[in-house]
Amino acid sequence: ALWFLATAVGDSIGGVLANLQPVLGNAGYFMLLGLMAIFLAALLTTQIKRLRRLMVGVH
Repeated sequence: ALWFLATAVGDSIGGVLANLQPVLGNAGYFMLLGLMAIFLAALLTTQIKRLRRLMVGVH
């Protein structure tokens, strides 16, 4: 059930972001996507120790 919930949330977020494209234009839209990717990468980088601790025993 969690798998389907995660998919539904991801699809909803994708739909919201896709609706921003006409408002922002191509350059603004792809800049937003790039900035979000950089922000999320930085966030995950700060959580590496915690993630490793939570995933002990997971291969």
